[in-house]
Amino acid sequence: VSKSIMSYGYSKDKFEKQIIGYYSFVHNEDAQKLKDEIKIAIKEKRSSFSLVYRVLESNGTIKWVYNRTILLKDYFGNVTHLYGYINDITQMKMDEEELKLRVEYEAQKNIEKDRLLIHQNKLASMGEMLGSIAHQWRQPLNNISLLIHFIRDNFKNEKFRQAAMDDTVNDVKLQIEYMSQTIDDFRNFYQPNKDKNSFNVKDSIVSSYKIVHSQFENEDILVN
Repeated sequence: VSKSIMSYGYSKDKFEKQIIGYYSFVHNEDAQKLKDEIKIAIKEKRSSFSLVYRVLESNGTIKWVYNRTILLKDYFGNVTHLYGYINDITQMKMDEEELKLRVEYEAQKNIEKDRLLIHQNKLASMGEMLGSIAHQWRQPLNNISLLIHFIRDNFKNEKFRQAAMDDTVNDVKLQIEYMSQTIDDFRNFYQPNKDKNSFNVKDSIVSSYKIVHSQFENEDILVN
């Protein structure tokens, strides 16, 4: 909910704290129409929908709005969020012909706005993914740093034999391989195969857990 909700006499805070629900904002005679449109859009697997309906300002004044909503989906096609905007078209409603022209104009802008909304959602998902990778890499990077310092501090030590050097280098290689494997895990996770086939449930759970286990560890959560 953006701060522009203040133009209808409401505070952004009340919506975010769920003191006011969106359907309380919609005129009671139009609420069911909006619900039906959402159900149809999901059932028909649409990517978006537009609708004109009435809303109530905090003082009870009725306003007409043009609502554009896109359906955000996960990588398996399941709807997870509704994301969109409303425009106050009360003045245009006074003149149906003007409203028709405005809707046509809005329709022309919808494609670009839809792209922007989807792009914003992708950026948010990418940010979450990069955060997870950062969690996964922090420990091996720290280990590599310690191993390098160990080599530096012991390089001139006569007791530091070739075998010790080889063991340390191998440890560094293992850490680097782990980091490389982490990238592959994320790449595979974000490219799901939509073809149906048999798979091992435990392997899938373990694979998913590998991607987020560092966040669990940071919160002292043990997963069995």
